[in-house]
Amino acid sequence: MPQIIPIRELKNTVKVANLCKESAEPVFVTRNGYGALVVMSMEAYDELTFEIEAASKLAKSCASDTPAVNAKEFFDSFREAHAIPR
Repeated sequence: MPQIIPIRELKNTVKVANLCKESAEPVFVTRNGYGALVVMSMEAYDELTFEIEAASKLAKSCASDTPAVNAKEFFDSFREAHAIPR
C-alpha cells in the first residue's frame, strides 16, 4: 500500500527518511490534497532504475531483427571458436 504524507511532514527529515527506507517504495507527498512530490530511498531508486534499464534492453532485444539462437548451440560454437574444453 502506498505511503502518502502531507508536505508539512517534510520538515521532519529524519522521520521521512526512515519512512522511505522502511517502505522500500516511493512515498507520495501531497499539497492541499493533491500530489506534489514523490520521495524514495536511494536503494529503491537504484532498484527502480535497474528494472527500467533492464526492461528497456529487453524491449530493444525483442524488437531486433536478429534471429534467436538456441543457448546450447551458441555455447557449443563459442567453445569451439575459442578452443574451450568441455
